[in-house]
Amino acid sequence: MRDVLVVDNDQDILDLLSLGLRELGHTVRTASSGVEALRAIETAVPEVLITDLVMPNISGEKLLEIVRAVPQWSSIQTIVLSGVAAEAPALRARIRCDIYIAKGPISATLKYLADCLDHFEKMTELGQSDILGLDGIYSRHITRELLEFKGEVDLILDNISEGICRINQSLELVWINRAFARLMGRSEPELLGRQLAAIFQPFELDSALLWLQDSSRRDRPLEITLDRHDGSRVVRAELLDAEEPDYPFTTILWRDVTDQLLSEERYENIVESAGDMVCAVDTEGNLTYVSRSSMDVLGFTREQMINRPIWDFVASESLSALQKDFQGCIESGGAAAATVSVRELELNRADGQPRVMEIRVTALRDRADRTLGIRLVLSDVTARHQLEREREHLLHEINHRVRNNLQLLVSLARIGGTEHLQNRIETLGEVFDELYREKSFSQVQTWPLLDRILRLAPVAAEFESNVPFLSMKVAVPLSLFIIEIIRKPAATPGDPPRVQVKLLKRTARSGRVSMILTIQCGDPEADATVEPIDSHSIAGVLVQQLRGRGRRVFSPAGEIWTVRFTSENL
Repeated sequence: MRDVLVVDNDQDILDLLSLGLRELGHTVRTASSGVEALRAIETAVPEVLITDLVMPNISGEKLLEIVRAVPQWSSIQTIVLSGVAAEAPALRARIRCDIYIAKGPISATLKYLADCLDHFEKMTELGQSDILGLDGIYSRHITRELLEFKGEVDLILDNISEGICRINQSLELVWINRAFARLMGRSEPELLGRQLAAIFQPFELDSALLWLQDSSRRDRPLEITLDRHDGSRVVRAELLDAEEPDYPFTTILWRDVTDQLLSEERYENIVESAGDMVCAVDTEGNLTYVSRSSMDVLGFTREQMINRPIWDFVASESLSALQKDFQGCIESGGAAAATVSVRELELNRADGQPRVMEIRVTALRDRADRTLGIRLVLSDVTARHQLEREREHLLHEINHRVRNNLQLLVSLARIGGTEHLQNRIETLGEVFDELYREKSFSQVQTWPLLDRILRLAPVAAEFESNVPFLSMKVAVPLSLFIIEIIRKPAATPGDPPRVQVKLLKRTARSGRVSMILTIQCGDPEADATVEPIDSHSIAGVLVQQLRGRGRRVFSPAGEIWTVRFTSENL
């Protein structure tokens, strides 16, 4: 008597066959699917496996392949009992089994089974040249068409690049295509009938179970890292029957996204390391991606920005221009030009400080040239704008000062006539030349300026100063004052007197800082005359420009001019 395992998805046929074989004295176990058959074989290896071919999920053909692939099961004798013997010669030809019996009337089928179990070796030799029980069975056109259609579908599914699997409610793999087996790095016999726990690492398995059991997650893809013998691969899973949670089987589509993620990571690293602010929005204007620089510029976290309208971060005066560009991108359809415009706009930061950005608006399109969203690349030009504003302000200030100084020069020319106008013009030229050398719009160094001014004088002069810089408001009238005073001794008969110029900064006890300019020509006697500087003279006009006060000490032997003014004019 033999230990037999009978596999058929038709419960009536399964009951009749098991009853008949038991009456013949055989020990019989049954399984209604390929998965149940595998579990039964793992529990106890039978002497003989009798299986139908056409069964849902794990078919009889796949069941035989798995049995042949396991060395411990090599002793199992196999009998195929199928009704498609006449309808599917191609299927029958590729089946590797010991005996093939055409499924017919139960009585005839049991007779063939009884003979095979009693005389297995002899019936095996007979079965190698013919199919037992084929007499009296005729091909049915509809069955042949259905089998051909199933074969075509299986061929298509086995040759697509995406992996597909189907699991039952016990999380067992009941059907897979070849791409899924390649993706997992295992053969079909190693996978079919196995639980997910045998494929995934514990952490990844927990993620997969949560994804399968939580209805709120089922409509989103799942990413899992597979540890294969040739290295780790990242796969992305998507449910094909997510809208049918009560269906007894779950069909999952798998894609290998390792290379895609690596490319995305490289691109993201480039974007994230760029100084420009990069973000993407959907066709409604909601942010779908923001780079690290975007968060740095705006002062918001990625969570605070994603899914919010881009308009929330744009200043009101720049909003209409950006919306116009955005709408232009959306409406451009398949236009060849991707970049719509380059313009400047102002963004609102979290700290309330506006930033001026130069923005490039570009449409994001798929391979069918359909607009998926908008990419925004923004360069921070706030500093440049600030510099331009300062430059405009300083140029305005320079023009204003030049105009004032020219007006001053005209006044000096009117007061003093034209005999010394050349010295005054040269002095003013030296001030602005020194300003140019300093590359400054507001101040010049004191020592280089005084050295250049004194060289214009008709006498040799010495100077002393503890003031490092002079503002433009002081440099012009101070220089003109010095040249106006020291040019006079040249007209005195005899040897030119010694000229000393001192510009000193002093701080009073009150903390107020004042400047004292002293010009000494010769050595006036002790009884020299002291008088204030005439306000109607050229020197007096220049003192007024300095907003200071001055006096003159003079005698035939020489003179001393002193001007005092506060640091507010520096």
